Amino acid sequence: MGVSSDEKKILNEVTILNNSNGYRKVLRILTQETLQKYSNANLYTEKSKAAYGLRKDKACKKATEEALKIDKNNTSANHYLANILLIEEDYEMAQTHYNIAINNYEKVGEKNKEWASSLCNIGLIYKNQKKYDQAIIFYNKALDIESMHLCAHIKMGTLYANLKQIDLSLSYFKKAIEIDNTSIEANTGIGSIYYELQNYDKAESFFQIAIETDKNYEHALNFLGNISLSRNRLKVAKDFFRRALNSNKKYAEAYNNLAITYKKEKEHEEALSNFNKAISLNNANPQFYFNRAELKCETQNFGKAKSDFQNCINHSKEINYNIARIAKIKIKEIDIIEENGTIKQLDEIIKKIKKLLSFKNNTVVHYTSMSTLKSLILDNSPFRLSEGSFMNDTSEGDILFNYIGVRKQHTEERPEQFVKHPFIGSFVSEKNFDDLNHWRMYGKENNREATGCSFVVSLPELKKEIKNSIDSSSNKISPDLNVFRIAYMNVKNKTFNVPGLSKAKVLSLNSEMKQLLLTINKFLTQSIKKEEEVHEIIKLLSEIKYLFKSSVYEYEKELRLIILGEKYKKSSIIINDQPRVFIEIAPLRKSITKITLGPKVDKAEEWSALFFYNMQSENLDDKIYISKQPFK
Repeated sequence: MGVSSDEKKILNEVTILNNSNGYRKVLRILTQETLQKYSNANLYTEKSKAAYGLRKDKACKKATEEALKIDKNNTSANHYLANILLIEEDYEMAQTHYNIAINNYEKVGEKNKEWASSLCNIGLIYKNQKKYDQAIIFYNKALDIESMHLCAHIKMGTLYANLKQIDLSLSYFKKAIEIDNTSIEANTGIGSIYYELQNYDKAESFFQIAIETDKNYEHALNFLGNISLSRNRLKVAKDFFRRALNSNKKYAEAYNNLAITYKKEKEHEEALSNFNKAISLNNANPQFYFNRAELKCETQNFGKAKSDFQNCINHSKEINYNIARIAKIKIKEIDIIEENGTIKQLDEIIKKIKKLLSFKNNTVVHYTSMSTLKSLILDNSPFRLSEGSFMNDTSEGDILFNYIGVRKQHTEERPEQFVKHPFIGSFVSEKNFDDLNHWRMYGKENNREATGCSFVVSLPELKKEIKNSIDSSSNKISPDLNVFRIAYMNVKNKTFNVPGLSKAKVLSLNSEMKQLLLTINKFLTQSIKKEEEVHEIIKLLSEIKYLFKSSVYEYEKELRLIILGEKYKKSSIIINDQPRVFIEIAPLRKSITKITLGPKVDKAEEWSALFFYNMQSENLDDKIYISKQPFK
């Protein structure tokens, strides 16, 4: 039976409308009554195209199935049914229908966009199955059919981004933007690469282009939320995450990120609710479990935290080794805390002490030798922090143990188990970047006073650099970068003062220290003390032991960078039979904002010029000063 003139007219009209994205008009024309009247496979196929364009997956699938009842070899019907099966992750059936469509294209021999799309989507199936070589073959086949195929370029960019081949990835995304500079996927793809490189300003510009094209594009909104979160703009971050979730109610990553934001705000109930939603949508993501476990530790719900850490381990594969390793350490710590009420109390007190001493400014100053500065700037060497056992002053840490009336040996003459110490860096506030006392004490070269230097470090920038330096499998674990003020103890009356801290907070600190003393003394009076309990208490105290010094040193107004070191590779060196253990946290070159050469540095003008132009060559706008302090 032939095709009537009315059928031809309708088919021609809806084909033109679909080609110009007039999908809603197509659906208004192709009513159920019209489709049943003509029983034409091509009309059903045009309806499936319109439904697919409007993301009406059920309507698209139904229309393709009706088309295939009439003509099981209909090329476009097989292609669009395969598209829906791909969304449903029925990869085997999707590939079957794509192959039918491709065989038909090959018989006709006329290259077209639909043919290229079928090949591209088979590549996507292989990519989702982690068969990357096969995926690349099919993406290239799609580009052979249509060299300007937007989706194929985007998929190649995404695949190479997953393989960490950044240059190749960028080349495909940029080609996609040449084809369509408003492409939300291409702009988001480039933005995501710059986001991973911590170039947030550049990343943000591409995500903004994406949401200008589609204000509800959830992936770009989620990335913009993460950028705001990294800048500590929590209200803005929450707005972006909520917009992403309004667009896609099943977006697990956005729920997780919204929960992290609430956790930062200490809104624990909201944080837990959103972590729960993230896990309900994706119960195989180890990071989600780890994040929720940390929240439960924070709220002292150790039993459930332990369960989440275990789930994190269970769902971690080789690529998540680092997060699984940390989760195992956390479980051991929880086991000890749960067995001992004193440890739980101490843990809470120590958290309060650390919060009171936390330094919130964005910059700090470090005094060091010129040779160290040369290594950091000219060689871009990473900044080293020594383990607490290797501090220059062997009495470091004694002030705390003297205060609580117990030595590390916990008064018993028996072998002492080694306790890990944090890794420590010494700093001062930026207002002391050119201080005479510090030039005498710390700004030295070969023990010659005032011949060293000082430099100002941007802590937010340093945190980015540290995050880049940690094993890529743990990139979503926030670096434990914490700077604290030093508390100075008056040895006569055993009270503490903290330069730069308000009187109210100093009073609170002294109150917490008294509570710490009472809790330790209560434990020491117990007749039976388990070795692992003693070890855990010493370990807890070691987290803060380097935050206390004698009031004799109060003039230093020292700040300390304390890193526990769980996420860092440990290195060691032996010089003149003196061992030293250290971690290399990150190159400081991009984090340094100001350099001051000591008042006795030889050839200070020449060194200033060298550092200035070396930094300028990498677009680093650092300020270089030469101290004019009256050093004699």
